[in-house]
Amino acid sequence: MASVRRETMLEDTLFENSELKKKIEKLEDKIRKQEDKIKSLETSKDKYKREAAAAKGLKVREENFDEDRQAKYSSIRAKYGMKDPSAPSPFAMCSKFRITFFKTLELTF
Repeated sequence: MASVRRETMLEDTLFENSELKKKIEKLEDKIRKQEDKIKSLETSKDKYKREAAAAKGLKVREENFDEDRQAKYSSIRAKYGMKDPSAPSPFAMCSKFRITFFKTLELTF
């Protein structure tokens, strides 16, 4: 009798698990559909934003505009052997005081 109960309990749990898996799949499908809908709305929003800007005679920047600009400028700097502006300046390293053998002198500019 105990083995029959165990078998029925196992069958019940297997059935419940299969039902839960089906529900999970349905919910995942709903999530995918919602994500697709969100993406399409974002693209249409960007499209309308560009159209509105064009109607006003303005230009809308791209999302990666700053990265593209930095890459372009760094390639130009590399071509002509110029320093990167983010590199530390040699004058920034100077301290306000100059140390001598006798006493510290304040630098004035």
